[in-house]
Amino acid sequence: MNTPAKSEVPRSKLRNTVEGDAHIRWHLAKQAAGFALDDVDWFELPSCAFAKCIKTGDGRSTWRVDVRGQVLYAKAFERAGRSGSARLMASVRRRWAAWAGREVPKVAAREWAAFERAADRGIPTIRPVALAVQQSSGRSILITEGVPDASSLADFWMTLIAENATPAVPNVTTRKLTSASAELLARSHDRGFLHLDGHARNILVRGVAGGPGCLYADVHPVRFLARAVSDREAVRSLAQLDQFFHRVATRSQRLRFLKEYLRMRGVSDATWKRNDDLKRWAVQIQRLRLRTARRLATHRDRRFFRAHGKYFAGIDLPGGWSGVVACMLARRHVFPEADVPDRTIQDWRRLLDGFREAGAVQRPLYSEGAASGVRVSLLSAKTIGQRLAWSLLGSPARRAFRQAHRQRHRDLPAGLVLGYLEHRRFGLIDGAMVLHVDRSCAFSPRPNNSDPREPAYEPH
Repeated sequence: MNTPAKSEVPRSKLRNTVEGDAHIRWHLAKQAAGFALDDVDWFELPSCAFAKCIKTGDGRSTWRVDVRGQVLYAKAFERAGRSGSARLMASVRRRWAAWAGREVPKVAAREWAAFERAADRGIPTIRPVALAVQQSSGRSILITEGVPDASSLADFWMTLIAENATPAVPNVTTRKLTSASAELLARSHDRGFLHLDGHARNILVRGVAGGPGCLYADVHPVRFLARAVSDREAVRSLAQLDQFFHRVATRSQRLRFLKEYLRMRGVSDATWKRNDDLKRWAVQIQRLRLRTARRLATHRDRRFFRAHGKYFAGIDLPGGWSGVVACMLARRHVFPEADVPDRTIQDWRRLLDGFREAGAVQRPLYSEGAASGVRVSLLSAKTIGQRLAWSLLGSPARRAFRQAHRQRHRDLPAGLVLGYLEHRRFGLIDGAMVLHVDRSCAFSPRPNNSDPREPAYEPH
């Protein structure tokens, strides 16, 4: 990789490089001079030995890159997402820009500009290092600096719960964290910075020894206003954060956070005697949180139909078997099955490799001679009518899988179903299998890429 010289590069300086036939436009921050960017081929991260994919989405992926003892994070954006809605919106933006005689900025470039505007307003965020846009393919890479000894607000809070075995964690720690997170939101809203996706995993916590400090880890879905954020907009932002904390924090802790936030926004302390403002805000946040929860549950249901999603993925096996398996279990703070590991699609293929229909109706699966914690239930369609019904309406295995996860998406208790497979013959479904959790055996340990700070879970 041939990048330009990076000594004392201004924040707004643009340089061009050529890699083969690909013309790459680089935008380097001042702190980029302290990182070994030349050692990484940023547009070939899947083949990089010291790059690890930590998150994937529709048309984008996030990578952790460890180079020369330094930690960088790279967001790789494709030209357009895989979903039809993403491609449609990208086409609309291009056509509107062509009509207006303007150039549509790449997604990474828009987030880079958001980092700059947030810094101008004094909003604490992670520091961007470099931006690269491949002109021919439309791909873009946003490189940010890793924050040492930092974790997301959600992970930090769950760690406190795991260490203390109760949501009522020590008052000193919670009060400092409550003050720091309330200060972040109050300052952002006072300065016209409205985060449209301000959930607990988009906020980082660092510096726990000298008192925790909070900063934003993602500024792509942000609106910059010429005024302070209105009460209605602030309620929407607080409701997004409460989607997580209403499950893992006590009512008094959440009210203390709201009281601290309102105090920092300039609401008089005298009103607490009547609790007028506090009650009004709390009621509005609860109503909007419930409304947002229903919308998010519907959005999570669409994950079933993604062929290569983060949470669910389609799988095809020899012999005519195909279906969907759960790769990552969501809502662990509500259903914290820490003993059930997340699995990649390759792990599922190895686990199901060589499985045959012959055998008991219910049987556990084994991986390299050890119990995997997965039990298979086999179903078969006896008549032509059953095969037609299963092919048109879905097999009982598919319905059980979707129903279980629909209930989980709405925080309702349901038995965990890890996947389903259907067997087709002459275009009709004549057999199916359900992948259950096998509680009769010890589970294999969670993979190394999982969060070791997950609280322990004892099945009842």
